[in-house]
Amino acid sequence: MKQAPLPYRSIYSRRDRLFNLVRPLLERCHIGWLSHPALNGLDRQLERLLPRRGGWYVEAGAYDGFQQSNTYYLAKMKGWQGVLIEPLPPLAALCKKRRGESKIVCCALGAPEDSGRTLQLRHAGLMTMVRGALADDATEHARASSGLEGQGLPPLEQFVEATVRTLTEVLIETDTPPDFDLLSLDVEGFEVDALRGLDLSRFIPRAICVEVRHENMSAVMTMLETHYEKPAILTKNASYADCFFAARTHCTPAAA
Repeated sequence: MKQAPLPYRSIYSRRDRLFNLVRPLLERCHIGWLSHPALNGLDRQLERLLPRRGGWYVEAGAYDGFQQSNTYYLAKMKGWQGVLIEPLPPLAALCKKRRGESKIVCCALGAPEDSGRTLQLRHAGLMTMVRGALADDATEHARASSGLEGQGLPPLEQFVEATVRTLTEVLIETDTPPDFDLLSLDVEGFEVDALRGLDLSRFIPRAICVEVRHENMSAVMTMLETHYEKPAILTKNASYADCFFAARTHCTPAAA
């Protein structure tokens, strides 16, 4: 049976429509008033923490390349370039259209032993998650339904298949520098497996901004503590924290 089109919404009001028209004009004039789409002001915090121009990012969970993007401002206003990773093909196509400075990779991220396998994604718009990433199916269903409702999308239970690759495989394919500037990771509860796919002997991003669910915090800290300082908590709520890890000064990848 043919997969039904996934619901998608980019314009929520007349104001959004106007902003979408005006934004490119302002950006050509190097004015970034409308170019901070990240949730909870994360891109403004990243701009402060990573002030350099012309850096290299890798953003996983890129969605459409604009909505809630942590790297959009860096790309459009600070001359950064890099890689966007998005598992849903229609959204990866939008990334390719909107983010010409970026290399687009359409896949899900996972652990080395899962590379090449197919997994199911539970569609929830900006909150799309790997099936099985949360504690149980009922919790996932409730979170997905809440996310769809909050985004004004129809509450349809839809699953999409995606092929798993490791972060290391993607970084090699895209010629990412071994000590690139920023890894932004928002994979809705699948951050442990995604980070397990990063070979820190080959790639040590200078900074990692990752959304970590509270039940995964200990595992993430253990994986990164050798190479990274204690994280700064940029935002926090009842379910997760956005953490900023800065690489320890003595840690450099073998390939650098």
